[in-house]
Amino acid sequence: MKKLILISAMAVLTLCSCTKEAEIAELREGWLGISSVKTGSSSFGSSFTKGSVPDDMVVNILRADGTPIEGQSYAAGQLPSKIRLAVGDYKVETYSANRSNWRSGQDGKGAPIYYGIKDVSVEAEKYNEISLKAGLENWGVRFKLADGLNKWFTQAGITVIENDNRSVTLQEEESVWFDAVSVGIKLTVTNTDGHSYTSESYELNGTKGHRYTINYNISPDNDGTIKLDITLDDQWDYTQNSGRCSTGCVIR
Repeated sequence: MKKLILISAMAVLTLCSCTKEAEIAELREGWLGISSVKTGSSSFGSSFTKGSVPDDMVVNILRADGTPIEGQSYAAGQLPSKIRLAVGDYKVETYSANRSNWRSGQDGKGAPIYYGIKDVSVEAEKYNEISLKAGLENWGVRFKLADGLNKWFTQAGITVIENDNRSVTLQEEESVWFDAVSVGIKLTVTNTDGHSYTSESYELNGTKGHRYTINYNISPDNDGTIKLDITLDDQWDYTQNSGRCSTGCVIR
């Protein structure tokens, strides 16, 4: 009888111990919420709505060392309002869903891509709400003719050459996107008499996070050729920097 009572008491103690451990384990979890994702620089029309996550952004929860966690990857537009996680340190990674195929966007002109990562902590039974920022991972090019040049030309466009496999032709104000170190750019215009002219190649070295506007102005030169004057506007977090063409920018 005494043995039976002792066994019953041990069983009760074991049950209580397991219950305590389960309660402690449950208390070692918390919640993470992502209220918004800001993408790129608002100086050239980034997609950011306060208090929201753009539908084209992927979100992954990673361990502190950057390794992925099974079941904690969320496809674009599928992020829950609260994510339950064990107490600890994490990284939250976000990037645009077109990351693998951005070059094919806009009929081969490409599209902006964004990426960001942030360190976060989760505390027991607490809710941690964060916002994320994803920076532009490639760079863009567009061009603009000086006012009044449309009277001289019926057509104008630039060809941007990245390599032997990628060459894109743009009309005024269209943008093309790259991640290459540099590209070559040629302006082609057709005058009102139907004659076409193509400029020498202008080499542009690009930096991710920027969008460059190439401004063209054309005037007669002393030797009878047409002089092509180029200035470069560099858009990056509201700053505007200009540079002059350093090569013989002459349409022949």
